[in-house]
Amino acid sequence: MTDFEKKMHHDGRLYGWAMLIAICAFPFFASVRSGIWPDFKIIWPGVLTMWILMASYVLSEMIAFPPILGPGSLYLTYITGNLQNQKIPCALSAMSIAGIEAGSEKANAVSVVAVAVSSITRTRNKENAFALAWKAAQTQFVAMLGKIVASFAMALLLFKQIFLNN
Repeated sequence: MTDFEKKMHHDGRLYGWAMLIAICAFPFFASVRSGIWPDFKIIWPGVLTMWILMASYVLSEMIAFPPILGPGSLYLTYITGNLQNQKIPCALSAMSIAGIEAGSEKANAVSVVAVAVSSITRTRNKENAFALAWKAAQTQFVAMLGKIVASFAMALLLFKQIFLNN
């Protein structure tokens, strides 16, 4: 394993665990603060069903994608999402344009850059780059506002559930 791959595995695991902790932090601290915990007897059948449904999909991804993407972009795609529709085609296109075959250290570096850029923006028409970048920024802003509103609504519902429904 090269130094590049070792660094990518180290950083990818670090950021992956950090994202998992960040995702789980609010529900955990809300439960600690309120003293209300979910009834795992009720939740367990749904969790088990999702695990069973997703097991084959996740295993096939773990087998098929690492040789194509390499470690750095693989971790990045797992954190940012949209693998099959955006990240894999983008990485393959970038490697094809650069004339590099998947699996080499150069291909790993190219796919990291391609996946990172595709995570930031996505364009189809290259004629007016500034207009497209401005439209992408507006879309990202509206999406961010939507996420903030949804998060606020979920927080209000959680607050109501915890503190007002005694």
